[in-house]
Amino acid sequence: AHELGKCGWSVWYDRDLPAHRPYSDVIAAELESAGAVLVLWSGRAAESQWVRSEANRARELGTLVQARLGEVRLPMPFDQIQCADVTKWRGSGAHPGWTQVLRSIEALVQGGDAAPVHRHILPFVPSRRALLIGGGSTVALAGAGGFWWVKDNRGDGSSPESRLLLQKGLDALQSDDPEQQSQAVPLLTETTQQSPEFAEAWGALAFAYSLASRDGGPGEKAGNEQRSRSAAAQAMKLDPNEPRALGALQILEPVYHAWGQAETRSREALKHHPDHPLLADIAAGVMMDVGRWTEAVRYLSRIDRKRWVLPGSDRHMVIAQWSAGNLQAADDAVREAVERWPQHRLIWRTRLLYMMHSGRPAEALALLRDDVRPSRVPAEFAAAARSTANALLGQEDPSTAIEQNLKYLRSDSSESFTIMLRCAALGDLGSAFELLDGYFFGAGTWARLALNQDDMDRYTAPLFEPPMKAAWQDMRFARLINKIGLEEYWRRSGTAPDFRR
Repeated sequence: AHELGKCGWSVWYDRDLPAHRPYSDVIAAELESAGAVLVLWSGRAAESQWVRSEANRARELGTLVQARLGEVRLPMPFDQIQCADVTKWRGSGAHPGWTQVLRSIEALVQGGDAAPVHRHILPFVPSRRALLIGGGSTVALAGAGGFWWVKDNRGDGSSPESRLLLQKGLDALQSDDPEQQSQAVPLLTETTQQSPEFAEAWGALAFAYSLASRDGGPGEKAGNEQRSRSAAAQAMKLDPNEPRALGALQILEPVYHAWGQAETRSREALKHHPDHPLLADIAAGVMMDVGRWTEAVRYLSRIDRKRWVLPGSDRHMVIAQWSAGNLQAADDAVREAVERWPQHRLIWRTRLLYMMHSGRPAEALALLRDDVRPSRVPAEFAAAARSTANALLGQEDPSTAIEQNLKYLRSDSSESFTIMLRCAALGDLGSAFELLDGYFFGAGTWARLALNQDDMDRYTAPLFEPPMKAAWQDMRFARLINKIGLEEYWRRSGTAPDFRR
């Protein structure tokens, strides 16, 4: 979708479904009005009645363009129509299959014979829309939506319509667009209304409310938590081990000051679903919060990333491999995450953090260019990061960079850990510990960092990330981890954080 948009076409696919309109009406309207319909055939897409129906509508309208992903046998009659192979295309560089796709779309949308395609300069802006992927075929989009794909099980209380709605709601949850994220609960609520015996839909709704409870304001937190627990209870009446309901209940429980209980809960959930990506990611998150990075990597490695995709989990893999000392694996994880999520703000920030503090600040500076930086990353954040990278390169005084970072933190207290890591990396442990005192204890100059937080909202993983290395031998660090209870946790559990090994 991103690459087609760069070529000058207006692109729509079913992640753009509005929450207030029937999904089938929207898809039908887009299919009818599209100048070209691109169907990506994967094994699952070829088995989907929805994909076949949408592809057949495009075939009847004369707007069908086909591409295959991997060794897949196309269903009849689509096996009699030309199909480009884009299996090895990764979104950049010349590729014959992708060039074939572009030529076909241009011929259909522009009309007439296809002319050679110039990827960055096209002599027209079409008035009709090019439609990318309809219905359930989102799964074929090189992993987009794949994390949330649900097999078409029989007898699970669902219908094809409710499964499509489930897909839309879960896609919205992993979107980088807050407007799309806000559609998740209405879509998933409608799913449960259409199929009230559909356990996965109730589990997904519980998960959506648990995230809203964690990320929302204080006034909304209690209500969202209650709704999450109610939906989880309904899911577990239908399926006592529904994985997203189990995950939602874990998210609602505190980890801070309750690391042992959180570890036990995550292990119990994984007994029922040892390879489920959500549950594996939650277990990894607990290990990250107690500095056990090597074990976090083991949990994250359970996730089949060719099948399941989630930006938060991709971020965890980068940070965990890096913090465990596996830099080559971290490099690979960054590359794979960027390939999957080239414009995702979370992945961009993770890449920036890694480049900045793993000895590659020049590459961090390249990411901070205005034409590369995601539009929703504030200019003030970028300016403070740029100053940090210059200081790490020896091109700016560290004290100047620290002051610019602290100035930015005064305007956005949510960046406390980001700025704390930068202070530590630049050698100002005094400022780093002042920020930590404010965040954990509401004490000192930065007491405001603890406002509107309770124990559940605090997390500790950044304390054990590589930029903090110089602090680990400082007595203030020993006092801090003892005061917040981590020392007691390690003693009782018989474990140790990686930085002590």
